[in-house]
Amino acid sequence: MYRYILIFSVNLLACNCNKEGEEQIAAAQGEIASVAMIDPVFIPVDTAAMMISSYVTSLAGDSTVKLRSWSIDANALRSYLQDNSITDVSISLSHTPGYIRAGHYGVFAGFDPNALTVILSGKNAAGATVVYQGSYLLDRAKPCPPNCPSASTSNP
Repeated sequence: MYRYILIFSVNLLACNCNKEGEEQIAAAQGEIASVAMIDPVFIPVDTAAMMISSYVTSLAGDSTVKLRSWSIDANALRSYLQDNSITDVSISLSHTPGYIRAGHYGVFAGFDPNALTVILSGKNAAGATVVYQGSYLLDRAKPCPPNCPSASTSNP
């Protein structure tokens, strides 16, 4: 899964194509490629900060309407992952129920944090979805904005 995040991040970096941007992209691709070879599951904090910063910068300062991140309740995630048959977690982008109820089913929402959420679903070794307590998947992702943590090294 993290390998796909790294590939997505390199592609995201490639969107800024000026001279300075090209140099930053080359450096970032080299750093990301070397990290992926070391351990495809965990990345250094400074690499994560660079990847996050690149995305936030791509929003062109419009942090009020463009989605930056989601927060998931760690205790809920731990409860769900106690099922040892879960080998992978799928993170799916989705519309919020409120956005759908407002008559926007199937309508592109851009980066509107009030319209988008993520659904986490565990997958077993066969690729089947593992449901929580018989009929639930993990949601209640809090969008940033408006629920943004304070700035830090890994959250510019």
